[in-house]
Amino acid sequence: MEIWDNFQHIAGKTHVIDFVYKADANEVMLDQHLVHDILVNLLSNAVKYRR
Repeated sequence: MEIWDNFQHIAGKTHVIDFVYKADANEVMLDQHLVHDILVNLLSNAVKYRR
């Protein structure tokens, strides 16, 4: 949620970001750093290119 909090703060004045989580999996194995980089990139682009 750290990433989420940072972007909510950055985009808060001009954008509304909703976080929706739906999954059937109880456990997944992920590379924490890779997922962090992917989410930062996706959220940055969403804020940057939002019309």
